Amino acid sequence: MKIKNLKLKNVGPFREAELEFPQERIDGKLPVTIITGENGTGKSVIIDAIRLLFYADAKIGRDIVSNHNDFRMEMNVDKYERPIIFGDNNMLTHPYYGFFSDLFNDKYADWVIDYWNSNLGNGTFKIDNLSSIDIKKAYKGALDGESSNVELTDFICSVDYLRSSDDQQEAEVGNYVFSLIKEIFRECLVDGEFLSVRRQTLSPIVKVKDAEVTLDKLSSGNLLLIE
Repeated sequence: MKIKNLKLKNVGPFREAELEFPQERIDGKLPVTIITGENGTGKSVIIDAIRLLFYADAKIGRDIVSNHNDFRMEMNVDKYERPIIFGDNNMLTHPYYGFFSDLFNDKYADWVIDYWNSNLGNGTFKIDNLSSIDIKKAYKGALDGESSNVELTDFICSVDYLRSSDDQQEAEVGNYVFSLIKEIFRECLVDGEFLSVRRQTLSPIVKVKDAEVTLDKLSSGNLLLIE
């Protein structure tokens, strides 16, 4: 069973995208497809979409759909005439009910799927309230590579809160660290920047190309650099 092509609409950074996979053997050998690109261009999103199309309950650790009212993932495999589709009705449609038995049947046991995931936290970025910044904990988490998604959101929102402090020294620290945060995002994002914190929802907002998104919509490559 080989993937023939993949079509994406409003998934990750892709408004409309189609990827064709080579099918013909080269010198008697099956071709290898290598997907390359800068951080933020959607390499991991492509793999995550394929995993979801093979198995809707795959644990990808994030929501890759950018518009839940209008999205589509479509994949064609050589075994079936009809495509595998995951669309805005939130239903995964396979060509027929025997798909999974075919997928894991001994007849197709000569293929292997492996997926590498960078060491990022898979937890939510959402916080309900602010906590005071623990500098030692923040440094330790950064050095150990154990900072969670929640801690990243909390740190950014807490720094933003300091900027509006009536205490002049706190406000100066907040503004200085906030400027460093914006610089980090500028260095880590491809064609993007950190915009602001929506205080009503405690959500840091990032602009990538022409879209304003929350942190959970960023690519895994960008998040790895930022965290």
